[in-house]
Amino acid sequence: MVCIHQASLPSLWTVHDWGGPIAMAWAARHPERAARLVVCNTAACPNPYGQQVRPVLRLPFWVLRETGWGSGCSCGTTPSRGWRPSRRWAYGRRCRVGCARPSWPPRPARALPCDPTLRAGHPAAARPAWPVLHATGEALARFVRLPILIGWGLRDPVFDRAFLREWQRRFPAARTHVYPDAGHYLLEDTDDRFLIALRDVLRDVLRDVLRE
Repeated sequence: MVCIHQASLPSLWTVHDWGGPIAMAWAARHPERAARLVVCNTAACPNPYGQQVRPVLRLPFWVLRETGWGSGCSCGTTPSRGWRPSRRWAYGRRCRVGCARPSWPPRPARALPCDPTLRAGHPAAARPAWPVLHATGEALARFVRLPILIGWGLRDPVFDRAFLREWQRRFPAARTHVYPDAGHYLLEDTDDRFLIALRDVLRDVLRDVLRE
């Protein structure tokens, strides 16, 4: 954030996963610093499903919140079957190194600042960061006039079609690229397909800079 804060020109914001609530919370306080948005499988507002956690996510979320094994959950994430063998090996090695020394006894992973899967009124919404997440969702309307690119992998078990529809509802003029065969790791799962759309965005940014 130091580099962003020192930048003198509005810039392109690309957000994914936890980068959505974190970056958009900062952008809500400094809307003049955002010139374009690229949104990939993330959230920046309360859960569109409401207060109840979907059944498919209850066990993983319980492990994440109540045990010390939460940090290792990503180790069990299965990479896309379309990944090249070298990419699958590198992904697996990163997880094996990161999870080589799990804590014992397991300790609750309660340090998460906020949870975009919650809504106002839920007991866990009393966490200090909840008002920030809620205010960020309210502030998204400030960016409705910006050029926005949405890229979405439909095989994401957490940020699914409901989250995609919420982004589209808030930004109806956004260019949207949906990939039914991609999951949470959009850039890895789509190879160069989404990169082509992202390249066009970068060309627009360069053109704007040259005009100035």
